[in-house]
Amino acid sequence: MENKAFTEKIREMIAEGETEKSLEELYHFVREADNEILDGLIMLRNRMKKLQRSYQNGVLDDESEFQERAKINEAILMYLRQLTPEYIALNKVEPEQITVPKTASPQASAPAGNMKLIYIGGGALVLLVVLVIILSKSFGSSGNGGDLSTMTGAPNSLTSTDTYPKWAVVKTKSQDDLRIRLLPDENSGIVVNMPYNSRVKIIGADDKYVTVGNDYGKWMKVEYDDGNGRLFVGWAWGKYLVLTK
Repeated sequence: MENKAFTEKIREMIAEGETEKSLEELYHFVREADNEILDGLIMLRNRMKKLQRSYQNGVLDDESEFQERAKINEAILMYLRQLTPEYIALNKVEPEQITVPKTASPQASAPAGNMKLIYIGGGALVLLVVLVIILSKSFGSSGNGGDLSTMTGAPNSLTSTDTYPKWAVVKTKSQDDLRIRLLPDENSGIVVNMPYNSRVKIIGADDKYVTVGNDYGKWMKVEYDDGNGRLFVGWAWGKYLVLTK
């Protein structure tokens, strides 16, 4: 079945209140794929079973059961938006490449008289690389995120009751990509990677403060347009987002 037809089928099931059936259909559809969406669906199935047991045992009332079921439906729809060839390729596990070091032959050695020139050239190359890194850090802020003078700090003080949307820029420690995840959890499935300096829309915030690695902060719910007509929704670590005016 084509992804588009399958997506419509799942949405119809959710609209009819068939949350359990839609979750099972989605799980069986992607279980052969070698990507992180499968791990997230396994966790979501366990969450669904726990909800059913709690409701049957009278632990949850009708309103609480309805709210939890709505959250599961929202997670299912979020997974559906990730059923694209680009996402499958992103999460595919590639075999580890093993590089066999080459043994240098005596003929490949540079003559002793040219070693001085080699040292001078190598030093100049290192200096050039350092200069490029310094310049990129100085001017990198003029990309998608705008001028640094317009930035107002990390959004960790935001709550779910703040007014949204708000705009931010990706500012990771090592200028690497920032992951959007399906849920506000560092072990949740990856939606997409946002490059350093990407502009992102914050549409909500998790009220809980948590520790991720050595950082203490909050997860932010975001929308990210990759510039190619694709809109991604999920959760990003707030410590690496900088609000803009």
